[in-house]
Amino acid sequence: MRISLSNNRYQAIRMPTEDEFYLGKSINGIYCASLFQGSQLQVWFLNDQCVHGQTEWVLKHGRDIFPFLPNLNYDEQCDGPWILQDFYYCRQEEHNACGEAYDVVYKNEAILEEKFVWDSDNDNVLEPGSRCKDSYINFLGFHPYKEVVFLSDKFDRVLAYNWSSSRVQDLGKVFPKFYIDWNLHFHHTLVVASFPYTPCWLGELPEKLNLEAQLED
Repeated sequence: MRISLSNNRYQAIRMPTEDEFYLGKSINGIYCASLFQGSQLQVWFLNDQCVHGQTEWVLKHGRDIFPFLPNLNYDEQCDGPWILQDFYYCRQEEHNACGEAYDVVYKNEAILEEKFVWDSDNDNVLEPGSRCKDSYINFLGFHPYKEVVFLSDKFDRVLAYNWSSSRVQDLGKVFPKFYIDWNLHFHHTLVVASFPYTPCWLGELPEKLNLEAQLED
């Protein structure tokens, strides 16, 4: 449903698929993605420039991405740019699966302010590799101004997939250190939902400035 705040009117828009879908905003407007049968990815763009003020979904990408998915070393953490901060907890008594009590201290260490630059066109590009059929891909969100979707591989690593070039990039582990502490592993086992932040104001972001400069040239 699209709601206009200027005239208090709304428009009901039929979704392009009956499969589970994901809505998001990217470079040209509103997109819808569907990931079904394990690795069949479809991406639609909502075209609202049609005649008579109608809108329609335009299929921008539709293919099996399994052949492009790489084999990953799940014990390896690549350098940047995926940065997570542990939650803050106080010391408390926990019990393991056998009922034995032990003390746990959860830390919340501040992350030093640094300048991180990730080249979403070139950094950490992976070569396709043969994968086992039991791999599981989950959809996380859209890049705010590139034709890129973010996926999680077995709820463990984050991948960026460019649907224009069919290139895959490894963004590292999705879990912070706290989540993969083997003594506490039974507490948190997987990511069940994501809420990617799409900034409304992009004026000072380096990639936005570079994109505007390229368009002016």
